Amino acid sequence: MRALLRKCYYWVIATVARLLTPFRFSAYIRASGPKKLQIGAGPSFTDGWLVTDIEPPRLKVGYLDATKRYPFPSASFDYIHTEHMIEHVPYQGGAAMLKECRRILKPGGLIRVATPDVKVLLDLYYKRDDAMATRYVKWITDRRLPDVPGYNPLFVINNAVRAWGHQFFYDAALLTDTLTRAGFVDVRQYRPGVSDDPMLKGIEQHGINVGAEEINQYETMVFEARCPG
Repeated sequence: MRALLRKCYYWVIATVARLLTPFRFSAYIRASGPKKLQIGAGPSFTDGWLVTDIEPPRLKVGYLDATKRYPFPSASFDYIHTEHMIEHVPYQGGAAMLKECRRILKPGGLIRVATPDVKVLLDLYYKRDDAMATRYVKWITDRRLPDVPGYNPLFVINNAVRAWGHQFFYDAALLTDTLTRAGFVDVRQYRPGVSDDPMLKGIEQHGINVGAEEINQYETMVFEARCPG
């Protein structure tokens, strides 16, 4: 009964948030100050940003399907941030998302994308003697895979590519290429939480959400890219 009530509660929240979305978007665009869009926020919420998700978990989050055309004018945002979201859509959907982000960013605007690095997952298998890889396998297994027989990286890898709605993982080269094909320039890689722009420094919340910043630093790659002009 509690599970059913919880499901109904979140359905009501998502429905009301979706109904309020056009008004929230319009008010945000009209307001003064830099325009900052957060895509696929999930449990995260960044004050001062227009926070969106395809399943809004709270009333302050607007509805946005990241793979469709966005209901914003071209060149209307200064910043876009998306964290642990692009891996939840197919490659074509991620490419479409980045093209839309390019469209709605102002010339000189920045996008910041944080996502798991597939190289880290593969290294779990090939670098079994690596201390951090060993800690990562143990951490994931203890929290997500209590029924598997031992700390085998293959269980962790299979879980990563099948769980949480994951659909497509990137490495640094492919994400750079996808950003470039979308029309971005000056693509640069950073550690989670690190940026040369004060607006983007310390913005990642995945480490807080999973309860382990060390895990976030190990599995996550972050790229920033600039809209030309």
